[in-house]
Amino acid sequence: MTFANHATFQNQASHPEIILPNTTKATQLAQEARHGLRMVAEGEDRVIEGWLIYGAALLVGRKLFPSDNKFHDWLRSSNLEYHGHPADPAAAMWAAGDLDAFRVQRGLHPKVRTVRGLHARWKEAQKPQPKAPKEVPTEDELRVVRKLRTLVAHPSTDPAIKANAQRKLDTYTERFGEIKTETSKQNLSKKQLAHEISKLLAFNVINDWRVFEIIRVAIYQTYGASEGSLERILAEVMKR
Repeated sequence: MTFANHATFQNQASHPEIILPNTTKATQLAQEARHGLRMVAEGEDRVIEGWLIYGAALLVGRKLFPSDNKFHDWLRSSNLEYHGHPADPAAAMWAAGDLDAFRVQRGLHPKVRTVRGLHARWKEAQKPQPKAPKEVPTEDELRVVRKLRTLVAHPSTDPAIKANAQRKLDTYTERFGEIKTETSKQNLSKKQLAHEISKLLAFNVINDWRVFEIIRVAIYQTYGASEGSLERILAEVMKR
């Protein structure tokens, strides 16, 4: 069998019934596989073609003998056991069963001379690639995030401005993941915090976004940054 008509033999892996009966089929497969191994042994430019022939024969044999025990019995009785590198038979079956992937790997790795090596490169490429680590925000970016969060949290922010600020925050989250902008200062008690906010309200300065930012940080440090914590404490204070 030549490399040119290998595809015809490979097609038999999908339609093994074209060779009858089973004993004749197994004998023919064994002959083809031994021919492939002889080509591998001859070396030089016949190695790749030999592996493809050997692999294609084993693929059809695997369909003929789906049980592991029967397949290995067939290999032993047909003198097809390979005593070289243990990964070579599986690599040959991969190459014969997926010629497109095999050719792609040969193009990507022209210096790799063995089917086993190409199969190893292909398996490596199938592994999920690790995600790139998130960027670390700069101090300027942290300041921007704080301002955007203030706009989103402030009850008097225009809805359009709030929506735009949230979109920008989402972009930062995609880049950096969860962003922590608060410092670990000593927390006020809830009673102290409520008292301080009440004083600010009395002076009617809470509409200033800078004051609101101070309040927001204090609330998050005291109550935690859980959803609604800012709204809850302001609502409690407004009742006073």
